[in-house]
Amino acid sequence: YVRAQWASMEWGDSPAGSSVYVIRGTWREYGNAPVSARFEMWITPDGDLKLYQIAETIAVQNQPPQTVVSRWNVDLKLDAKPEPTAFVLKR
Repeated sequence: YVRAQWASMEWGDSPAGSSVYVIRGTWREYGNAPVSARFEMWITPDGDLKLYQIAETIAVQNQPPQTVVSRWNVDLKLDAKPEPTAFVLKR
């Protein structure tokens, strides 16, 4: 589902002083929807996801268009094991 939201992808420039790879492109709400936004991902050389964001321009009746950016700063590690204490049943 998520892969179908990425209408296009390309390599982007890494932020100054950073060693992450940047992948950006166009985004759509679902597989055959029209493109409505741009996305960006920051990935470390080890394959860990550090940032994911979507920037979409929205126009509301009689108002100038506004760009809304949804940004998730994350630390998702490839093949990581979850902390066992995160799944402890509390009674």
